[in-house]
Amino acid sequence: YLFVIIDISLCGDSFDLEGFINKIYDLKKIVVIIVESLLKLSQQGFEMTNGGRASWFFNKNDQDLYEFFEKTTQNYIQVTGAGLSDFNSSLLDNSLFLNNYNYSERILENNVCFYNEIKELHNEIIEEIIFGEDKVNSVHYGLPFIFVKLTTPSEKFNNAFLNYLKKDMEKFSLNLDVRDSFGFRNISAQYFKDANSGLCVFKIAIGHLKGAKYYLLLDSFKKTNNLKKNDFVKKYVEWVK
Repeated sequence: YLFVIIDISLCGDSFDLEGFINKIYDLKKIVVIIVESLLKLSQQGFEMTNGGRASWFFNKNDQDLYEFFEKTTQNYIQVTGAGLSDFNSSLLDNSLFLNNYNYSERILENNVCFYNEIKELHNEIIEEIIFGEDKVNSVHYGLPFIFVKLTTPSEKFNNAFLNYLKKDMEKFSLNLDVRDSFGFRNISAQYFKDANSGLCVFKIAIGHLKGAKYYLLLDSFKKTNNLKKNDFVKKYVEWVK
């Protein structure tokens, strides 16, 4: 048997599960397992569970295999006590959480919109904007974040760029969240450092809300066209240990 495991935590309810299953519906000796963190994009109240979800799909002719895995899974749950608690189970019947609103779709749309506004940026600060895009066929892949390659990939320069964005927000008594998560309400930013090369890449995650922070961040990116690299470093750099 071929086991295909797909983690859809990055796209949540926006993943075309029905379309995917229809394509492989008649294939024999294949088992598809869809796994998803319940802490990310679905926002159906399961943020409180610290849980995950797995859905198994078997060929209609594999009844014996299905029954084997069902029994094995039930035994595991009973022995280990895994699964939803009584409190978590009550979330399944909570009208405040269960609805048809596609939370993840809005997040992905906001990232595409932001990317389309900044994708042509190329100046003394920003070398390239990187996003999940098939430029030949003009197709965007659903991603909840955008990468920014700066002209100097050092930690000091990436830290200066982060300070620049934060200080622009602070002018309006707002803060820019710096964290390594995605799929939440507000915009967040961070940079990653490769442990071997020491090179860094910047990342922004455009959240669910398209409000003041969205447009302030967009303005900050566009203003980089008017910045000189040396002046930028002198003004915003903070030495990184």
